[in-house]
Amino acid sequence: MHTTDKTNDRRKLVNNMKLQRLTIVLCSFGVLLFCGCKTIQKLPVTHTTDAHTYVKRCSTCHAVPHPSRLKYEHWKDKITVMSGKQMPVITELEKISVLSYINNHSGKGKKLYKLRCGSCHTEPDVERLRPDEWKNQLVVLDGNMPVFSEEERLAVVRYLETYAKRGRFKSEAQSAAIKGLQYPELRKIPPSFSLNDMEGNQFSLRKTEGKAVIVHFWATWCEPCREELSTLQSIWKKFANEDLQIVGIVSCKEREVDVKNFVLDQGVTFPILVDTTGQTYKSYLVKMLPTTYLIGRDGKILARANGAINWENNEIVNYIQEIVQQ
Repeated sequence: MHTTDKTNDRRKLVNNMKLQRLTIVLCSFGVLLFCGCKTIQKLPVTHTTDAHTYVKRCSTCHAVPHPSRLKYEHWKDKITVMSGKQMPVITELEKISVLSYINNHSGKGKKLYKLRCGSCHTEPDVERLRPDEWKNQLVVLDGNMPVFSEEERLAVVRYLETYAKRGRFKSEAQSAAIKGLQYPELRKIPPSFSLNDMEGNQFSLRKTEGKAVIVHFWATWCEPCREELSTLQSIWKKFANEDLQIVGIVSCKEREVDVKNFVLDQGVTFPILVDTTGQTYKSYLVKMLPTTYLIGRDGKILARANGAINWENNEIVNYIQEIVQQ
């Protein structure tokens, strides 16, 4: 009898442990499902007040990038202080959707309205909203990070300033070089890749031996990418007869028809490749878009740009000229 009781108790214990594990898994899935694009990841000194502010505000709008991979000189000017009742939205389409909900109480924008408004301040009762008042309160971030006071802005600046310079690339503040570019402390050969372009033709990085190469990671939904692609196209034309290869890479999450239409509309003629497995994005540590690598004719990384830059800038054009002539 005692043996039977012990066996039953053991079974109950095992079942309880299984139930607890299942609960943890389901809760984790729920967090990822309902938190939109919030990303759970380990950041340095997350116990500090500045770190908490950074994670809270950055995750309101997009995945939290690791600070060691941020370019502080770029981000310090992208932190936008909201005032009054301002609500940050990511794109113009989100703005239209939220306004539709405020004006017509439509269900289309309800979830988005609650996500954006509820992430930043107490969600107001839609019955008490004044559409004419909210029309000018929706702020399209366009890649910026929203904060809700000057104190929050300073906290985020302190955090980025402390840790953004600890990555494997030097920022321009450390290297006194071209604005927008970061330089590796030790030049290395980049990860090789072999991907297909939009017509199914294979492109291999190995086949660019002896040429300078610009590898550009971008997306059709990324507004800064749209502006930057046109300046890259200008460089492609300018150095058409030089030893320079430019290649754009989009992720497998992009719809082929969207990419083709976008490339056609923008008049982009350099190769656009599709990273069907995500391995190239991973191997190049792409955590934000756009991200661009400059590779010298010796096959080693010269510089990296996190965020959009103007490739038609005279300093950059002269720099590329030097690279292709080396």
